[in-house]
Amino acid sequence: MRKHDLNYLAVGGFVAAMVLAAVVSGALLAGRMGARDAYFTVLDNVADVNFGTQVRYDGYAVGQVEEIAPIAEGARMRFRLRLSIDEGWRIPADSTARIGSTNFLSAKTVDIEGGRSETAVPSGGEIPSGAPSDVFAAMAAAAAELGDLSRDGVRPLFGRIEGLVERTGQTLDEDLPRLLGTVNSLALVVERRVPAVLDQVAVVVARLDSSAAAVQQVLSGKNAAAVESLIGNAEESSRNFATASRQLTRSVAEIEQLVANLDGLVDDNRDDVQLSLTDARYTLDAIARNIDTLVHNLEGATRNMNEFSRLIRQNPGLLLNGTPREEVSSQPETGSGVVQ
Repeated sequence: MRKHDLNYLAVGGFVAAMVLAAVVSGALLAGRMGARDAYFTVLDNVADVNFGTQVRYDGYAVGQVEEIAPIAEGARMRFRLRLSIDEGWRIPADSTARIGSTNFLSAKTVDIEGGRSETAVPSGGEIPSGAPSDVFAAMAAAAAELGDLSRDGVRPLFGRIEGLVERTGQTLDEDLPRLLGTVNSLALVVERRVPAVLDQVAVVVARLDSSAAAVQQVLSGKNAAAVESLIGNAEESSRNFATASRQLTRSVAEIEQLVANLDGLVDDNRDDVQLSLTDARYTLDAIARNIDTLVHNLEGATRNMNEFSRLIRQNPGLLLNGTPREEVSSQPETGSGVVQ
């Protein structure tokens, strides 16, 4: 009897252990063991993502998707995911959440690419999202872009090319005979004028030959020596001009230095110059006030000098304290006919 009890006890213990192991395994597989923090991210497409989708941080499983809610942003719809991540897990603020998969056959996951910011996203905050890193999603996006390009770009382009070809054909049909006629007329004109043109070319060549002979004659013998001398004189003049230019440059520098010295002299004696200008202004004002008197006295002195010089010319003896000479009338006396 005791043996049966031990067997039942062993079987019961094994079953209880298996049940406990199954519960623990289910909890681990569901990713709901331990305390969690809630985070959010907004994605444009959540294909094959649903409740329980694994969340990985740089490839390490840290949580799962708890809820997916559509939100309207203008004329488009986006999807807000609530993520439950292990409590205390630090997510830098410049991290990026995107949908990805490790290979072609693996399930979709929400991959968080860790950033380098020293600031972390707080619990309940929003993680920035990015474009899916799934190969199939990239191929689908590329196929959609190719379809849009074919519909909006290639087909209208072919239509425009077809219209252009058609219009070109019509233009050629209408204008080609006229163009060929114009070309034939031009060819006939050229054919008639070619002999005259060739004669003119021959004349020009003959003139060039005579000009070359004249140039050769000018440059031969004595003329060549004269040209060489002229070139030597030009070089000498150029050297002299360069020397004069350097001297002029030095003179300009010296004049600038002189002007600078004058500026410094004026600046250093500004007070004296101002005082001199004040004295000169006072002097000019005094002269302006007394100029009439000075001119009147000068005019009187001038008349006196003229009178004095006239008297001296008439009687130089006045300079030796002589008496003035009697004036003799130049008219003869009437009646006698003799000048006294």
